[in-house]
Amino acid sequence: MKKGIFFFVLIFLSLNTFALSTSELLELISNNTDYVLNELNHESNMIDYENAKVTADSTAAKLNLQNNYYSIMKSYETTKYNLLKNLINMLFSLKNDQINIQIKQLSFENAQKNYDDSKNLYEKNLISHSSLLNAEYNFKNAQYSLENAKITLMNDFEDFKTFINSDDATINYELKINFPELPVIEDIEKIVENDYDYLIQKVSYQITLNEYNATKEFLSGSDLRKKEIDLKKKELNLNDLKESKIRSIKQLINDINLSKLDLSASLINLKYLEENLKDTEKRYNSGLIEKSQFNQARISFLSTVMQINNKRMGLLLKYMDLYNYLKEDMNEKILELVELK
Repeated sequence: MKKGIFFFVLIFLSLNTFALSTSELLELISNNTDYVLNELNHESNMIDYENAKVTADSTAAKLNLQNNYYSIMKSYETTKYNLLKNLINMLFSLKNDQINIQIKQLSFENAQKNYDDSKNLYEKNLISHSSLLNAEYNFKNAQYSLENAKITLMNDFEDFKTFINSDDATINYELKINFPELPVIEDIEKIVENDYDYLIQKVSYQITLNEYNATKEFLSGSDLRKKEIDLKKKELNLNDLKESKIRSIKQLINDINLSKLDLSASLINLKYLEENLKDTEKRYNSGLIEKSQFNQARISFLSTVMQINNKRMGLLLKYMDLYNYLKEDMNEKILELVELK
């Protein structure tokens, strides 16, 4: 039985919370209320945009309409992207919820054992009443933490089923995360120039430039200077945004590479802890250590697993952010990054 507990811990590393493939899960997101509302809003906004194109006859009207189009697309794609990020967060949260229950269960067992021992010692007048009360407090607190962890998993699981609008989720399927080599990016500046934030600000600058060119012959003094100042500010803001976006992409690439190295080191450490846990289990089975000591070793191991899960999630989200900058098909990329079985 003792060995069975340990093997369950190891098996848990490959558990997932879904009886669905990644592609099926992505399809189910289309049933999400926010997804449906986003699609309907986008359709309505595009109808208004197409109708406005018919009547837009001036350069200024066409530029304003172009900015409206970029805003529509930014809102639409950002909402879809955020839904996918929510999905990833839920995947890892549910996995960590399950590990957390194991940790709280082990802590509860240790606290219960300590409380029982403290009661025996107190009855023999070997410890003070305050020591007994402290042991009881730790026991009750561990009990509360365990029950709260169970409720958290239940609530998160219900939230997830609501998110995908499906009851097809279980907790016995494998999750595999892939981190491929990063694409070679030859021209970051070109990527930024296709970013909606940049395009919106660029059109805004063009509108201001056109207004300036159209009125500079008729204005003078302070009125002309104000137009020049407004134009220069728009130009500086546009250049600043471009440089900021370029730096963000470069930093994101560096963060991904560093996070991959950090995760690699953490996985080596996990293997070490796994071997150490096996040795600890042997010592426990041989009667060389108490169960509470073995439980504490398992808690340390599981805590490390949770930390690694969080690192995996952080790295996965960074990959998604980079692909989003590159305007890749995010559904296809998630299929490459996440395997659900």
